[in-house]
Amino acid sequence: MDAWLGVYEFPHGLPGFPGWTRWRLEFLEAPFFLLVAEEDERIALSLVAPELVVNPYRLHVSPETWAHAFGDPPRPEDVLVLAVVAVRDSVAASTVNLLAPIVFDVLRRRAAQILQESGEYPLRAPLFREEDGRARPLAQGR
Repeated sequence: MDAWLGVYEFPHGLPGFPGWTRWRLEFLEAPFFLLVAEEDERIALSLVAPELVVNPYRLHVSPETWAHAFGDPPRPEDVLVLAVVAVRDSVAASTVNLLAPIVFDVLRRRAAQILQESGEYPLRAPLFREEDGRARPLAQGR
């Protein structure tokens, strides 16, 4: 996992942060990662593996999209896919963006948020499910 962590170049920025191209991936606490803007460390996004919510999770990306995001497509073994978590006032209401994951090329240290072309996944998938009045990660108890 340590090989995944560190600074990545986002040549096209991120939606809402188009001019910020350097972000640092950190491990927060299982199962969460943190993506911190190098330009302003007060700005950070929570991330999780999309498989936490939907398993299996498949990335549907055209060759043109890969080329736009990365130039030459990364090798599958060099790809890390994480999804942005929208943390709500009530943690149980938090959602995960499965429609547009962040794809990391771990070898070349480049990344991009890529819109899934299949339309198979939602923009706001629930991160937790209610069980006995308590919120639990979806991956537990499956």
